Amino acid sequence: LLTRARYETIIWVPRGSSLGDPYHDATRPAAEMDAIAAHLLDCGARALGTLPAPAPLTAPLLL
Repeated sequence: LLTRARYETIIWVPRGSSLGDPYHDATRPAAEMDAIAAHLLDCGARALGTLPAPAPLTAPLLL
């Protein structure tokens, strides 16, 4: 529940759960979650871009 706007607020809408999913969750219907996400985008919310994969960490050399 958002009662007022906040600067740089992130709204997370979970992926919906389809009926064919073996772990179907009736509290997250796919069509409803997609409709909520589409409505937020229509209202001006921006989707977060995907980030590139981080470079693999290398262990420091011990001398």
